[in-house]
This record gives sequence, C-alpha cells and structure tokens, in this order.
Amino acid sequence: MIIIGITGSAVSSESGELADSLLSKAVKRHEYILAKFCSRVALVFTIYLGISTVLAGSTMRIGVNDTEIYGLSFSILVVALVLIMLTTMGVTFSTIFPNTIVSIVALLVVWYSMTFFFSLIKEIKFLSPSYLIGKLPKIIQGNWSGTEWKIVSGFSLMCIALLTVSLLYF
Repeated sequence: MIIIGITGSAVSSESGELADSLLSKAVKRHEYILAKFCSRVALVFTIYLGISTVLAGSTMRIGVNDTEIYGLSFSILVVALVLIMLTTMGVTFSTIFPNTIVSIVALLVVWYSMTFFFSLIKEIKFLSPSYLIGKLPKIIQGNWSGTEWKIVSGFSLMCIALLTVSLLYF
C-alpha cells in the first residue's frame, strides 16, 4: 500500500503549474519521467533490500536447514522485481491519469485483479502474484522447476512496456 501511495502520486500531483514550470527549463520531458521512475524505484528497492537483508540474516542465523542461500537470494530478487514492476505501473498510471486518487485506485484495481485473473489463464499464470507466493517457498528450499526464467522475463517485460507507455504518453 505504501508503494501504491508513493508511486500513484509521482506525476499526477505535479501535473499542474509545477510540472509546467519545471519543464520550461532545460529538462526534457523524457528526462523528467525517467527521473520520476528512477527515484521511486531507488526508494522502494532500498527500503525493501534493507528489510530483506535483516530478515534473511535472521533466517540464516536461526540455522534452519531447509533454506538454500541461492534460493533465498533469488527469491528476494524476484520479489524486488515484482515491487519494481508495481512501482513502474504506479508511475505510469500517475502519468496517464491527471488525478492522484484515480491513479491510486486504478493501480489497486489492476494489481488485485492480476492476482485473480492471471491465475485463471494458463499462458500467463506465472505473472499472477498468487502463483509467485506459492512458488517462493519451493525456490527458497532449493526446489527449482525451470519456470523461474518465465517469471523474471515476464515481470521485466512488463516493466519495459510500462516505461515505454509512460514515455510515449507524456
């Protein structure tokens, strides 16, 4: 919810006079949008990795033998990628919708509908957050199924597509 709030107001809250006065300077439109993306992604990534490092360190210190270090590291990075995709989607919606509330509500609707509708379609089931939640415990334990590359490439392509839409729209 914090990510949705932070990213949903990235551009739409400044789309009035502030953005116009900023864009009258020597800043190009794509540089402005890319700066919004980078700042939000850096903030989310830093907070998430800080929390995950502490929790992963605690998990490893407990000495539970069903955790593989490579699986735990990969799981942390996959969840970071999903959070980056959510951040990218939030900034894109903030660019497209002129109202902050509308962009936040649209992001909430899309995110929660991804959980339900993507799990119903076999071809894109791996992009469902519920599928990912079911898959992560097995990855942490070291049980790799070979479909992990689909998850990484799917969320990466969604990030690139959303960034492209945002740059073209703005």
